[in-house]
Amino acid sequence: KEQNCDLLISHLTMTDYHSAANLVASGRCDGLIVLGQSTLHKQLNQLAAQRVPFVTWGAQFPDQNYCSVGSDNKQGGRRATNHLIRMGRKRIAFVGDCEGPEMKLRQEGYREALALNGIEFDPRLVRPAHFYPESAMEAVDVLVEQGVQFDGIVAVSDMIAIGAMKALANRGILVPDDVSVIGYDDVLVAAYTSPALSTIRQDVTKAGRLMVSKLLRMLEGEVVQSSTLPTDLIVRESCGS
Repeated sequence: KEQNCDLLISHLTMTDYHSAANLVASGRCDGLIVLGQSTLHKQLNQLAAQRVPFVTWGAQFPDQNYCSVGSDNKQGGRRATNHLIRMGRKRIAFVGDCEGPEMKLRQEGYREALALNGIEFDPRLVRPAHFYPESAMEAVDVLVEQGVQFDGIVAVSDMIAIGAMKALANRGILVPDDVSVIGYDDVLVAAYTSPALSTIRQDVTKAGRLMVSKLLRMLEGEVVQSSTLPTDLIVRESCGS
């Protein structure tokens, strides 16, 4: 709005890059902001090879030929884990789906923090869960039923963390007295859970402005570089004090 531009929101299933390229070629828009990098790195490189102007929200790859804006996911995963360790937690589970590049980096940060603090990585503490609270509840149930001891949970997203806290509550396991839980994203509801959820905040407002700025500069013929933004630790009640 500040740049006197119109916004067109379109849902595309990018099994290949043609659907996005056709959107620009048709004249419906001048450039694209792609949300949902997921596992589409190859297709996005192909889109860039077609000289389609776009910026995507996501992680950076060594062989990346397109512009991305994202948070420092490895730093965020490391920061979340370090916070639980400072709270005295030693058996920290990692719950979430690590198929996407951003989530993989969060897990790498988790493992780095364990190593830097002399805590041995236990693969039994890593439980996959999709981005729904019900999936997180199932993951926590598996940990408990398998007898895996844990006193902390680093969740790959706030919704995963909320599901994990629900599963713990169903079993009479107290947060944060018995298990500390920390999420990722700082969605609006995170401050209103009971207990209020500690989390890693991504500055999505700054990221959104930066993506628009980079795309407009790209449309003017500039060569723009990818950007990685720092994360912030938001301490609330779910990790204890």
